[in-house]
Amino acid sequence: MSKKIIGLVGGSGHLGGLIAEALLDNPDVTLRLLVRSGSRAKVATLEARGAQVVEGALGNDPTVLDAFAEGTFAIVSAIQGGPDEIINGQTALLAAARRAGVRRLIP
Repeated sequence: MSKKIIGLVGGSGHLGGLIAEALLDNPDVTLRLLVRSGSRAKVATLEARGAQVVEGALGNDPTVLDAFAEGTFAIVSAIQGGPDEIINGQTALLAAARRAGVRRLIP
C-alpha cells in the first residue's frame, strides 16, 4: 500500500505542530507542509522527521498552492488570522485543492 500524502497548512503553529507530529507518527502518511519562508526554521524538526516542505503563503501565486496540493489525498488547515487568511486564503486553498483533485479539505 502506498503512503497517502496529507498536506498541512499552519504546521509552524501550536495546533498545527501537534497535528504534524501525529501525522508523522503514522507510517501510512507522508506529510507535506505549506510554510511561509520566514517560518521555515520553526518546522526544521518536522522536516528532519521526513516532512516535505513547500515554501509559500495562501495569498501568493496560485502555482505555489497548486504545487502544494498536487498529489495530496487530503489537506488540513490549522491557520489562524483575520479574514484575509481565514476566508480569502482558505478559498484560494480550496480552489487549488479542487484543481488537483484532492479528496478532502479540512478547514
